[in-house]
Amino acid sequence: MKQKEENLERVGIGITMSKNSESNQLDIREREIKIQTVSESLTKVSLLAVKPCEDPRNFSESNFRRIQLVQKRQYVPIHILTCQVTVQQLIDHCGMHSHRNTVAGGFGKYIQHIEPKQCLKAHQFRQIDLKGMGGGIISILILNGTTEVSATLQGFADVNGRCEDLRFAVGSIQYANVVVTAAISIKLQDYVAVADIERNLVTLWSNGVCPYSVGYYFDDVESSFRFKTDQTRRSLCSKGLANWNKTVYL
Repeated sequence: MKQKEENLERVGIGITMSKNSESNQLDIREREIKIQTVSESLTKVSLLAVKPCEDPRNFSESNFRRIQLVQKRQYVPIHILTCQVTVQQLIDHCGMHSHRNTVAGGFGKYIQHIEPKQCLKAHQFRQIDLKGMGGGIISILILNGTTEVSATLQGFADVNGRCEDLRFAVGSIQYANVVVTAAISIKLQDYVAVADIERNLVTLWSNGVCPYSVGYYFDDVESSFRFKTDQTRRSLCSKGLANWNKTVYL
């Protein structure tokens, strides 16, 4: 009995060993198939045909350019041209035998409005056209000074006192048979002031202010004036000037 059992155990071991042997053979076969598949997918290359690797080169190029930083200036000097025309007028009644009497309210004083082109021409050619107010063309003006002349604005009067009358109106007041004469004062000035570009303001000698971008202004103190840029509006942070190569009239 004991011997039977021993024989059965040996038979079982033999069966088990045979099964394990078959399993190992299957694993080996599968591995061989995989290796064969991998080897078929690889390309055979001769090592003699492979060149050595080269280090990558840097193909970037460097361009050197010189630049200058342009900075906008807040304050610039500007050249101002002023033209002030003050008129002191006298209205006289022209009676019989050219007898003249000053009428009620016949004396007046006012500032005549001057256009920008008139003011510029007055400084360039030293003459001003006041024909619109009856003053004619006044020449040989004093630059940076005052020129005073007398003129007959309406009617006629000569050095002998003779007169010819006409109708004349000042506002809503109508005058008949009158002669209008005037003492005209023309004051021309040019100077350099400071303009605040950021705030668009120009400060005048009279401490008044006006818009910079307009280029022309009229007030009761300095009367009509126009201005031009005296220097460039921009400057460089380094040496040199960034100018516009010309003077710009506004």
